[in-house]
Amino acid sequence: MNLSKLTLAIGLVMTNPEQYYPERKEWQDVEQGQVSRDFADFVEAWIPGQTAFTSECEITENSETYKMKADDVPFTFKRIDDSYSLIYNGCAEEIQESTFNQFVDSLCAEFSLSHSSV
Repeated sequence: MNLSKLTLAIGLVMTNPEQYYPERKEWQDVEQGQVSRDFADFVEAWIPGQTAFTSECEITENSETYKMKADDVPFTFKRIDDSYSLIYNGCAEEIQESTFNQFVDSLCAEFSLSHSSV
């Protein structure tokens, strides 16, 4: 491949990444912190139908905590009032409400857990 074709290919990927990387999730574009990047790598390693999940949740009027494990690796999504966080690999990071809801809705559906509508 010559340089102009390579430049064009890179340009296409950069202008339309969802076409070339359909596995990339919208939340990965929103969350830029190190914990989120590390968690994204972890999520990409999940194998549908093979990754074993466990979960427990605690919901109060002002908070929601979803403690989960994928193949025995723990992670937590937590909401306290209007603050949302991801805890992974021993580190916590604030995340967007949309990211929290995307994961919690998906994982709650998987495990038939309740998810309060805030």
